[in-house]
Amino acid sequence: MISDGYASTLKRLITFTQAKFISLADVVGYDVSYVNKWSNGTKLPSSRYVERINEEMGQYFADNLGNTGQYLT
Repeated sequence: MISDGYASTLKRLITFTQAKFISLADVVGYDVSYVNKWSNGTKLPSSRYVERINEEMGQYFADNLGNTGQYLT
């Protein structure tokens, strides 16, 4: 695996926020297969776009938390 840390963190965020892969892929502008590869650790986002991707995913996860009524403690 390329990066266990990135993949495991992404998986936990997806699970915790009840995010859908297809919705997350739409937010970042990538095919769902890429987002899946990021979450299983076989690929990482391009270093050229990783900051933008992470910011967009972060906003999406934050929005999902508000919609599900879950809060970090």
